[in-house]
Amino acid sequence: MCTPIFREIKRLNPRCHITFLSRYPEIFQSNPHVDAVERFSLSAAASAFYLQYNLVLPPPRPLVTLMAECIGLSLRSSQLEPPKVEPSATVCERMAQISIPRIVIQPQASHWTPNKQWPLPYWKRLIEMLVERYEVVEVGTSPMFAGENFGPRFHCFAGGTTMQDFAWIVSQGTVFVGPPSGGMHFANAYQIPTVALLGGYEAPDGYDYPWAHRFFTPVDCAPCWLTTPCPFELKCLHAIQPEAVMRAVTKAAEAAVPPKRAAV
Repeated sequence: MCTPIFREIKRLNPRCHITFLSRYPEIFQSNPHVDAVERFSLSAAASAFYLQYNLVLPPPRPLVTLMAECIGLSLRSSQLEPPKVEPSATVCERMAQISIPRIVIQPQASHWTPNKQWPLPYWKRLIEMLVERYEVVEVGTSPMFAGENFGPRFHCFAGGTTMQDFAWIVSQGTVFVGPPSGGMHFANAYQIPTVALLGGYEAPDGYDYPWAHRFFTPVDCAPCWLTTPCPFELKCLHAIQPEAVMRAVTKAAEAAVPPKRAAV
């Protein structure tokens, strides 16, 4: 989400030198608006400037906008910069065997908060519906459905990819489905139609992603931004039914891959 800020800094001051610290420097090596990328370390971070959006919770404006305001910028565009990545040969070979349309799913976000987790039974029901029509590719830090048999159209890459693999797989999807997460940001950088399961953790206007269908539940406590367990048993996420998500995915997939017409 920092990439629009790099772009705007360079537009205003082309001669400035930007060094970016990241846990995943390989994702930013090709960014045309960054001069140097270093792996994050505590010693390097001691002299770094942080872009923070959690100054006010819930955020009153899109997150990228708030980060830009930290350094006095008003963004012209918050379009994320898509990274150029080199996936592994193994991942490329596996993906080549998976036909289009592909629905890429990320069932779990980071462990920052438990309040983004759409119930696993809902995910299972969604996958059962998806595989009737589409190839489904699971990504993430670890498999969420070990022992489940969804048939030959379900392909699990979770827990077996690098960050470059992860980004590339998302870029190869027809539609991305998941919580507000790194996968969601990659999808929007690559302009992959997205079905985002926000629940009530954060409001939909936190991201001005024009190609995202956002499921937000406006319960009284939303947006909460809680990092502690929800006291209301995640009623906002339980309100998002798999059938509704399936309809949104189908609509996005049909728009991305129009049906073939018979030759006249």
